[in-house]
Amino acid sequence: MNSEIGHRDSPSGSVLELPASALPLMRSTGEFPEDLSLWMSVIDPDGDPVVLPDFDRAILPRVHRPDGAGGDCGATTLGFSLPNHNVVSFQLVFHPLIDIVNPFESSGWATRLWPNPPADLDITGHPVLDAVGGRALTKWFAAGGLSIGLQPGERWPNGPTGQALSKLRRATKPKP
Repeated sequence: MNSEIGHRDSPSGSVLELPASALPLMRSTGEFPEDLSLWMSVIDPDGDPVVLPDFDRAILPRVHRPDGAGGDCGATTLGFSLPNHNVVSFQLVFHPLIDIVNPFESSGWATRLWPNPPADLDITGHPVLDAVGGRALTKWFAAGGLSIGLQPGERWPNGPTGQALSKLRRATKPKP
């Protein structure tokens, strides 16, 4: 942890942890990748406790297809102090060929800024997470060590490969 600026040191020395291919792609095309998502949340480190959504941690695998699509996932969370001592937190997730749902967005604690940004955004009126919620927000996903092979045109986990693995998991799961 780098205590002077309040972020974890990364192996690359960069605060922004995205796959090596993501930034050159954005520079060369001038466009954001299709599977890049950005959310904003507000955290009050001294705020009253909030009720967090139930969620399973999403492990974002490395995916690949025969057509060369896919790649490594990456994510970063950056926070900036606001004048009222709250923190505005931004989560940037690169998830090639992976459909993800942010449980904090579904619960109203996070606002998606990309893609499809809201028409209006008022940070002062945004729902505020407490410190525990702020820590949980950064842990709902993780880039995993898994590598998943997909069929042409398929996305994870909603395509045939993901559905087949889900059925297999349910069939082999011990009954309570």
